Amino acid sequence: MRQCPDPVRDKRYVTSVGCASSCGKGQSHEEDFLGFSYGFRRGRNQHDANRFLFELKKHLSDFGLSLQGDKTRLIRFGMFAQRDEKASTGKRPETFEFLGFTYYCAKTRNGRRFMVGRETSVKRLRATLQAIKEYLVKYRHRPVMEQAKWLQRVLQGHLNYFAVPGNSRKLIALLTAVGKIWLKALKRRSQGNRLNWSKFGRFLRAVLPKAKNSSPMA
Repeated sequence: MRQCPDPVRDKRYVTSVGCASSCGKGQSHEEDFLGFSYGFRRGRNQHDANRFLFELKKHLSDFGLSLQGDKTRLIRFGMFAQRDEKASTGKRPETFEFLGFTYYCAKTRNGRRFMVGRETSVKRLRATLQAIKEYLVKYRHRPVMEQAKWLQRVLQGHLNYFAVPGNSRKLIALLTAVGKIWLKALKRRSQGNRLNWSKFGRFLRAVLPKAKNSSPMA
């Protein structure tokens, strides 16, 4: 089972980097990773982060590698960014996406300590729903329980990766959207108009996996 990435702790600057390298004729290899610069001195952290990015580009070029400009950016992130942005603009610090998650600055439930929030990225959520919709529309005439077993496998795999603390809202939204897509597809069958959301909702609760934390870091 693929585990979700380790959450970022109290960093001041994050460099989200996409690295592409040539691997033969017409082939390429890409790796996504994060770089961090953190400390407690104002101004110094941005200097260190810019220096890190400069040195990284220089080092990669020595091996024929390069960074993808559309995936590389430098942002402020962490409890200091959260405090400073709130004081100066009243807005939240920037977010970033990594391995299907959107990371954002948050606080614990009592509001006293900084924590890293993460939820399913909009891009990944849309892609998952689109793939499920295509299957359900294409195979809507297959036996319902056959469709249910396929959905169980797909959704459980999604939950195994994305069911982390703080992401329940996106998981519930996914399961609700899947139910509506499935109902709409089944209603296009010859006798599907007899279905309604009330009855079908009870069926969904019985056959689909539940949105609960399953991450090893939960």
